[in-house]
Amino acid sequence: MTYTCRTERKKGFASASRHILLVAWIVALHSTSATAQQTPPEVASKVASTAIVERYPAGSIKTVETADAALADVGRERAAIEARFSAEEQACHPKFFTTSCVEKAKERRRQALARLRKVELEANAFKRQDRAQERDKAVAERQARAEADRLERERALQEKPSGPTDAPQPEKRNIERSAPAVFPDRVAEHEGKMKRLQQEEQAGEKRRAEKVADYEKKVKAAQERQRKIAERKAKKEAKQRAKQASQQAIEPTGQ
Repeated sequence: MTYTCRTERKKGFASASRHILLVAWIVALHSTSATAQQTPPEVASKVASTAIVERYPAGSIKTVETADAALADVGRERAAIEARFSAEEQACHPKFFTTSCVEKAKERRRQALARLRKVELEANAFKRQDRAQERDKAVAERQARAEADRLERERALQEKPSGPTDAPQPEKRNIERSAPAVFPDRVAEHEGKMKRLQQEEQAGEKRRAEKVADYEKKVKAAQERQRKIAERKAKKEAKQRAKQASQQAIEPTGQ
């Protein structure tokens, strides 16, 4: 009776072991298939943002339409980058090294956004330059029209007959004497106004150029800070990995 129970117990253990091995094999096969079908997040992020940069290389934005298209593409890709980061961040939580996983996802997002930033800066700079040129052109046209009107009025005054005429009435004589004095004053006032307008436009353009230069300087400083932060994080992670590796190497010896 004891021998029979032992035999049945061994058969049960063997059947359970085979069942566990079969389940483990199915889980491993499913995990391998799912991993093969997924694209690494760093590859997807880099490919998408690099495609925008290759579509608009430096110096290729030469029209307002191209600049608008580039900004639209950058906006769509920025939204996609944020969506990928959110998904990667959620996927990091079940993992053992959650902090390290999230930091890597943040670094991928930062690099992708930095690549898009180059295209965005060039497109915005071109649009600002185009607007400044349009303003200068409008000011020049207004000045040209004012100068043409002034020359036309002067020519009309010069062509006015100056021969003897009937004695004018007192009121008419007063009007003719005062008109030449009033007219040049209006011309001078108009020219002064146009000159002030041009000076204001030039001063405004100078201020805008200074703001753009200051903004780009701040962007470069921010990028440099991000680069230094990334370097410090990378060094810290390397130290952590080295420490974990040394601990793992020591633990078997201690056991």
